[in-house]
Amino acid sequence: MPIDNDEYKRLLNKAAAYAAKAERSPQEVTNKLQSWAREPLDEESERKIMVALRQDRFVDEERYARRYTADKVRFLRKGPLLLRRELQQKGIPSAIIEQALAEVSDEVWAEALEQYLEGKIEGYRKKSRSPYQLRSRLMQAAYMRGYLRETSEEVLSRLDLSVEGADDEQIEWYD
Repeated sequence: MPIDNDEYKRLLNKAAAYAAKAERSPQEVTNKLQSWAREPLDEESERKIMVALRQDRFVDEERYARRYTADKVRFLRKGPLLLRRELQQKGIPSAIIEQALAEVSDEVWAEALEQYLEGKIEGYRKKSRSPYQLRSRLMQAAYMRGYLRETSEEVLSRLDLSVEGADDEQIEWYD
């Protein structure tokens, strides 16, 4: 059953204010709309509100995906695989996700991973018995953070992976 005009205006204004405070995915706005509605919101009313929010650019999936990606890479050093999964969970279409991830250069991904691993390396160095074990731990950390193997290999090749007290016998893992 469609909502009345007063309820529509109330929900639209509330959703606009919510979306104006910070970038929101359409799914986040839709969830809030459902929680704010006095009665369960029908699909037509929800669609009508979301169309109005998109037309006024309160909700923009492309902008959201770009900013979400940039912020998570810059501040949390997350990799492309993890970000892709997070954006999918937020209901962002795959084409928009791929476009947002493609806007981040390979150098930026590598720099973010290097900064992330530099914060981990000393703790892992103390726990590792060999450079090989240290490298394995760092590769696992990069994988868990959502980085591609090629990026991880590139970054690890630039890091000092020496371990105190390790055997003089080094394991060579590069050709």
